[in-house]
Amino acid sequence: MLKQTVWRRNGGRHTIQCNDIQGLLRALFDAPDVPDVVKDAKQSPYFLAQGIGEFLSSRFSGDEETLDFTHGMLTGTAIAELQVELRRLRQRVGALHADSVAAPLRGKRGVGVLLALREWEPESFTARRRA
Repeated sequence: MLKQTVWRRNGGRHTIQCNDIQGLLRALFDAPDVPDVVKDAKQSPYFLAQGIGEFLSSRFSGDEETLDFTHGMLTGTAIAELQVELRRLRQRVGALHADSVAAPLRGKRGVGVLLALREWEPESFTARRRA
């Protein structure tokens, strides 16, 4: 079962559930009241299948664009704290979107924010640590 949470124009929240990706996409984009924004892209089949590659293909060289990366060795407690901060930032982006809904379309721009966290280190680091 696939599940997608969306925000509606009136600020309401709605969850759509379907058995397959095609059904979910139909429900998202062919419904009479098409959602304005996919709130939680981590379960969005379109974003995971196509959108992420399109998003990352940018050079992030525009005046308002940024690509930041950082790496650290964290404890389990620190990782949990970082996850809380990432959730807060996702919620803040959603709140800013909700605040912007009433503004005229010509005064708004689509903005993507990718937040990702996983246990990882470059293979060269792993090889040196094991040597």
